[in-house]
Amino acid sequence: MKKRIFVTTLALTFFIPLLLYVSISGNHPTNIDLIPQMDYDLTDWDPNFDVMQDFTPEIVNKMEMFSDRAIFTRNLDSQELELEEFSEPLFRPFSEDGFYGTDSSWGSADLPSISMYDVDSRVIIGSDDRRHITNLQAHPNGYAAVVFLEVTFPNGVTGTGSGTMVGPTTILTAGHVLFSLTHGWATSIRVTPGGTQSNFSSAWATSFSTTNGWVNSSANNPNFDFDYGVIRIGQNLNTGWFGARTETNSTLNNGTAMVIGFPGDKARGTMWYDTGSISNAATRSFRHFADTVGGNSGGPVVLINNWQYVVGIHVAGNQSQQFNLAARVTTDVIDMILNNQ
Repeated sequence: MKKRIFVTTLALTFFIPLLLYVSISGNHPTNIDLIPQMDYDLTDWDPNFDVMQDFTPEIVNKMEMFSDRAIFTRNLDSQELELEEFSEPLFRPFSEDGFYGTDSSWGSADLPSISMYDVDSRVIIGSDDRRHITNLQAHPNGYAAVVFLEVTFPNGVTGTGSGTMVGPTTILTAGHVLFSLTHGWATSIRVTPGGTQSNFSSAWATSFSTTNGWVNSSANNPNFDFDYGVIRIGQNLNTGWFGARTETNSTLNNGTAMVIGFPGDKARGTMWYDTGSISNAATRSFRHFADTVGGNSGGPVVLINNWQYVVGIHVAGNQSQQFNLAARVTTDVIDMILNNQ
């Protein structure tokens, strides 16, 4: 088991992110300030909280033996925790164009014209050009499939994040929304399609899954390559859903990303988006240059010319070098989605 080092010095804002110095595999440099972008509201936070308190000796042994892509599953009713290893892909969904992925519930004709976004591929992260999405009812099967997540942890911490409907009852999000490396497992998650300005009903998560690679990393060296997971809810909220698909390095590096979510510096639960270029596509992650803050964690990263398909999950931001990081949709991500439909 990797030794866990707890970060007790926090950047003091109304919502308080953790400052983490990490090494990123692939094409990313080491020792960068990467901040997981979930909004934490610390009420009675105990810096000595043991995030491993729910792990049995059997689970700990499996964490050592299993690969990073092994899947943790947490049942929120029973609080039972399981860890499973899959030696082969769970599914091989057919795709006519040769890409591995899942379908969205709508076609491109159902989506608003991309011209409405005033796309600028020269987005500068240093200036804030995020735009507020208010016409949720005009395109309910697009925007309402991006969901606002209100998360409670066992040690007096609450937080907010973002997610994407990728099936009638399945939500794709960041792993650190589900398991915090300093606050432990989420104990409840409220899901609101479209956020607080929509007319859709909320639902509560019944269970969720994330990866061994994320849970078995540490607060001083988080493994963002495996910072993804899925949430299951017990009812179909009739929002429609995004597809998810793998893309080539070339397509990503030459593409323009749109990131949608619920940033914590805006009115609570309101939806915003920004666009920006993509670079440094690695095996399991890529950089993007759309503006984000705490609360955007877990939100969809899509390509503006094909935005009914998620190609990444927004997970972190780099303040000093001015870029953001997404966990890339890989075959492992697709398998997790399909195993939780």
